[in-house]
Amino acid sequence: MSYKVIPYTYGKRSNTDINSLTGMSIGDTVFNYDTQLVEIYNGILWVDERSVMYKIAGTEVVSLGECVKTNTNGEILRTGASDKNKFAGVVTRGGSSTGYATVAFAGKVQVLAGASIVSGQSLVLYTNGRVNDDSTPGSSVLGWCMESKTSGNLAWMALQTIELY
Repeated sequence: MSYKVIPYTYGKRSNTDINSLTGMSIGDTVFNYDTQLVEIYNGILWVDERSVMYKIAGTEVVSLGECVKTNTNGEILRTGASDKNKFAGVVTRGGSSTGYATVAFAGKVQVLAGASIVSGQSLVLYTNGRVNDDSTPGSSVLGWCMESKTSGNLAWMALQTIELY
């Protein structure tokens, strides 16, 4: 069996470089070296194997790193601390300017800290789409903090695969 190099349309790039691309066509590809994943352009946003594109609900504003839930129409909006049963994932691309966002449901993602968070701690929903750490993990754990950050900053997190129960 022979192997060929995958012909990425835009090569390897960082999140910042990918966000500044213009003129993409459906099916264009790029290797994101920040997330270490292949992304494919779907005509609206770049998506990868750990994410799904959602429509943003009405006038809701969502941004990179915010935790989101779904409403009864299947659209997304930011979570609160008590939304664990509606949690859809973390916004990885897009936002209010496009009316759509990609939402990761597993893997290494950047998440917004609601309070200061500490590397190695479990993370739980906080307020306004953000997370907080929790030294006594229970059933509400979303994943694990990979780096310490102060409130309002993006931190890398290992997001657990979401299981519906």
